[in-house]
Amino acid sequence: MKKYKNNEGFTLVELMVVVAIIGILSAVAIPNFKRYQAKSKTTEARLQLSALYTAEQSFFTDYTTYATCLNVMAYDPSKETVSRYYSVGFETADTNGVDVAAVNNQNVPGICIIGQIVCVDNTCATSANGARLYIGRKLIGGNQLADETEFATAVAVSPTDVDVTTFTAAAAGYISNDRSADPGEADVWTIDQDKLILQRRIGY
Repeated sequence: MKKYKNNEGFTLVELMVVVAIIGILSAVAIPNFKRYQAKSKTTEARLQLSALYTAEQSFFTDYTTYATCLNVMAYDPSKETVSRYYSVGFETADTNGVDVAAVNNQNVPGICIIGQIVCVDNTCATSANGARLYIGRKLIGGNQLADETEFATAVAVSPTDVDVTTFTAAAAGYISNDRSADPGEADVWTIDQDKLILQRRIGY
């Protein structure tokens, strides 16, 4: 009884077809994966803005005004800024100005007045860092929104503002390697006093 060996294999053409199919699938899948990966980072913006909203509403309940005194309001993510993509806060300091210690009349440390330094529990920060804005420090493509000037450029699509009865705060940051050099292309979200959260610019 004879045994026959099967010496058949893949031809070069078949192998090339498989390689071509894999290449096409990769070309379609990788960009989609990168978009979904970037989109998942937007959760951070919504969470941070929701926290800021809660702080603003609590502040309003106590003092019947909105303001940009973020760390005075107990919104202070400074310990996690190195792991955050988004900078969160206001484009400029509030125009009404609030002296918290004077308002609450309880000798609580903290000043939030235009052009002055914010001090809370003997810890002082510039008007940008804590008074109205926290800069996210996590890099994408080697870049981040470096300071309040770049933040203002990023959120120019919807200027943030605050007064006695209304506010609009923003979160802006780089979440895609494709858009990590121009603040005008950063991903931008806003929230207002009615808790309306909007994506003002898609940054991926």
